[in-house]
Amino acid sequence: MSSRNAYLKGEDRTAATVLNRALRAAEREIAAGVRDSLELQRAMTKVLADEPRARVDYAEIGGCGDV
Repeated sequence: MSSRNAYLKGEDRTAATVLNRALRAAEREIAAGVRDSLELQRAMTKVLADEPRARVDYAEIGGCGDV
């Protein structure tokens, strides 16, 4: 947890973890064999969209070659 997040309470603390949850969703997809960057972006965006306190500016995964 970020040191700044330690000052948050309740719902704010849960909301603050959304970026990590989105990255973990992409990580699970990669572990399952997904290599399509658009699919990985969708997995991240879905998690971010499920958090009402989050505002998504963008979610991008660049060409990484072999992941």
